[in-house]
Amino acid sequence: MIDTEGPDVLSWEEVFRAHGCALPRERWRDGIGSASGAFDPYAELQHQAGRPVDISVVRALRHRRLRELVDAEPLRPGIAEYLQAATEAGVRLGIASNASRGWVEQHLAQRGLRGLFGVVLGVDDADQPKPAPDLYLRAARRLSVRPADAVAVEDSPHGVRAAKRAGMFCVATPHGLTAGLPMDGADVVVESLAVLAFGELRARWAARPRRSGAGHGRVPHR
Repeated sequence: MIDTEGPDVLSWEEVFRAHGCALPRERWRDGIGSASGAFDPYAELQHQAGRPVDISVVRALRHRRLRELVDAEPLRPGIAEYLQAATEAGVRLGIASNASRGWVEQHLAQRGLRGLFGVVLGVDDADQPKPAPDLYLRAARRLSVRPADAVAVEDSPHGVRAAKRAGMFCVATPHGLTAGLPMDGADVVVESLAVLAFGELRARWAARPRRSGAGHGRVPHR
């Protein structure tokens, strides 16, 4: 719902510059949407610096800066309108994130949005993070929704794979850092939800190919 990847990479770039180093953005992008990530910035910082770095100090300062940057982030385009339309339509909403649940809950509470979601799950709520489907499957169970009748809104290749492995209809809305990454498997790819009206999405969802006997579902949001 908000772009946390932009602030995340910016906070790391500041750390690297402070140590006379440069964050390799291409390697960073490989791990976007993954809990463990394909790139370890702490190890890279140590390697580039060529000297011991106090990781505990770096972690504390970087997390403080990250909170400042994320707190200043607005909702992504179209999100507020979607939340209002979904709520008015009686759609059940949930969040399944590779971030920690506490991190997600904190930012929802700050924006007065927590009450809109029937379930909020973080990486600490599943045995395997995305791209495994565990988080989405658990969210669907908590919402009493069949995965085949749900819509997931994602912004990274890992997230898209998780949603499709869970059997969900998936809308990909890449942000600045993921715009150039492949969103293979997504049912719809748009710049943001601002260019896809809620009613149009529901129409596309309703027209999706379905197995015989599929019922009417609800739409959990990422």
